[in-house]
Amino acid sequence: MANKRNILAQGDRDGACFLYSIANAVTLLTNKPISQAKWNNFTKNIPVRIDDFMNGNGTGRFDDNHAIFETIAKKLIETLDVQATVSSTNNLISAKTLRNEITDNSVIVTAISNGKHWVAVSDVINNTIYMACSAEALENLNNYQENTTKNLGRLYNAENTFPNLNIYKNYGLKIELLRTA
Repeated sequence: MANKRNILAQGDRDGACFLYSIANAVTLLTNKPISQAKWNNFTKNIPVRIDDFMNGNGTGRFDDNHAIFETIAKKLIETLDVQATVSSTNNLISAKTLRNEITDNSVIVTAISNGKHWVAVSDVINNTIYMACSAEALENLNNYQENTTKNLGRLYNAENTFPNLNIYKNYGLKIELLRTA
């Protein structure tokens, strides 16, 4: 039996982790999973071409235009019937600065691995970063677990230390919940 997987899985060829990170951020803030109907509405309302995400390039075309990330996130969050503000930060230089952006009502969505993958950061405790990662279930199929953080009591399925994240250009989107409908 080969160790390398040859059968494609959802997510192998697309670059939709940014979309999943926005949906996961909403789940972290509301404690409600995104239904299939809401996901369908969510993906229909992407204010850019869907093939930008589905062709495997992800957000690469937008990496130097942070305003488009805010626009996409705001539009998608609106379709999920959630009222939230979205703002950019370029100050994610340490675990402490990342932790300062996260509150009871806010999370950070950021690109890790030097921009190769997007996650929603649910909590930071000391130098450990707790994340909702859309690829985690595929990458750790046999050992997949969802837990809650001790500090904010939020879901996470991946953790790492700040230096190992390699946050792209110290950039992230702060999503702050105002209220849910």
